[in-house]
Amino acid sequence: EDDFAKAKKMIEDVLAKDMMLVKPAERVNHFKKAILFALGAPVLVPVVFNYFSLQHAYKFWENSNKETTDLLKVLLILILNSLTFFIIKFIFAMLGDMSSLLGLPSQGDEF
Repeated sequence: EDDFAKAKKMIEDVLAKDMMLVKPAERVNHFKKAILFALGAPVLVPVVFNYFSLQHAYKFWENSNKETTDLLKVLLILILNSLTFFIIKFIFAMLGDMSSLLGLPSQGDEF
């Protein structure tokens, strides 16, 4: 019993110390990166950010359990990426209206 008490104390001392020799690998959060790129796309660099967002969405899907919640997350990313299309379309429509206000010929007008 004396040896048992000593052994128990030794084990507790070892477990109390941080005995990790290797730092655990950090997992990349592809979902978070996909969302951030999708939200940044309309404001910053649309084509590049949309590409990276969709790339991270693909990696997220490949690493997921392919459950319903994972599918909904990917759909959310796709919806956020489609916002860029509508914003750019709106900007080009506004530029067309501005050119008519400035007296510039539109695409259908002849010189």
